[in-house]
Amino acid sequence: MTNTAQQAQPVPGSGVKEFRRRFLLLKLFFALFFLGVVVRLAKVQIIDAAKYKAMGKKQYEAKFILPATRGTIADCNGNVLVSNTMFVSFAADPKIVGEDADDVAAAFARYLGKPKTVYLDKLKDPAKRFVWLERRVNPDVAKRIEAAKLTGVVAMNEPKRIYHYDDLAGQLIGFTDIDNKGISGLELEMEELLRGQNGSVMMQRDGLGRVRPSVDYPRTEPANGHDVVLTINLEYQAIVE
Repeated sequence: MTNTAQQAQPVPGSGVKEFRRRFLLLKLFFALFFLGVVVRLAKVQIIDAAKYKAMGKKQYEAKFILPATRGTIADCNGNVLVSNTMFVSFAADPKIVGEDADDVAAAFARYLGKPKTVYLDKLKDPAKRFVWLERRVNPDVAKRIEAAKLTGVVAMNEPKRIYHYDDLAGQLIGFTDIDNKGISGLELEMEELLRGQNGSVMMQRDGLGRVRPSVDYPRTEPANGHDVVLTINLEYQAIVE
């Protein structure tokens, strides 16, 4: 019995060795874990820094169109038959407007007397980066909207076609649509000459939610359309009609 009892006794120091072994394994585990964290942070902050920076900027930047002014149309004596006048239009980037969509829609509904849903429907899709909220607004109303400083909303000068002699030579001259594109007559036939080339500006939201031109991108100014002089005489045309 004495020999059996002696054989059952633990080897001195074996418990300490087992504890040390487990402790070393635990230290190794945490060391590898923290090494993985460091490698991941280094990848994000150094290797992928440019990619994530670009993604972050994209969340707060949007490209807005600067409409070109369409060329005028005059008769053979230089009498202007068709020209343009400037109105203020309001555009927005739904992604930048974000959670303020309800407030923006409510403000436009209040100033313009339309249902709030008209504007909410335009702002509900964050995949769209440019939408017109209201175009060619009454100057007094436009000033009040601008003063409200609504999140993600940009006021833009937009030309509107003016036909100075009503229907005189109307069929010949034709008309444009709301985007100032020719849809009939000379307005359509000479579209490429009259329309010009739109410009663009990249807008960026600052910390206060205000939308301002981005300093990281150049502003492309619009190239206005060419003026056209017709061979018709305004006075003779009035007599004929």
